[in-house]
Amino acid sequence: MNKRTMILHDKYGKEMTVPVRNALPLDSPCARYTGFRQETLLLKKGSIRLKGYMPLPCDIILERDVPITLRDSITIFGHFFVA
Repeated sequence: MNKRTMILHDKYGKEMTVPVRNALPLDSPCARYTGFRQETLLLKKGSIRLKGYMPLPCDIILERDVPITLRDSITIFGHFFVA
């Protein structure tokens, strides 16, 4: 197993050593990337994502691939959850 680490700093400047790993290939069964899709989904109360997981306690709105423009005009895309 690859034992790579990276030195990061917390908000007080204290060094932290954190483990890092390579990203999974997109065709890996463990990589849950479903592709770029701008959409809004309603996850209903009581839904269960996978067997053994707890059901959702309330309805949740999931907004996928929402564009966010940064101060330097770069656009990134994020996911947002609203309960």
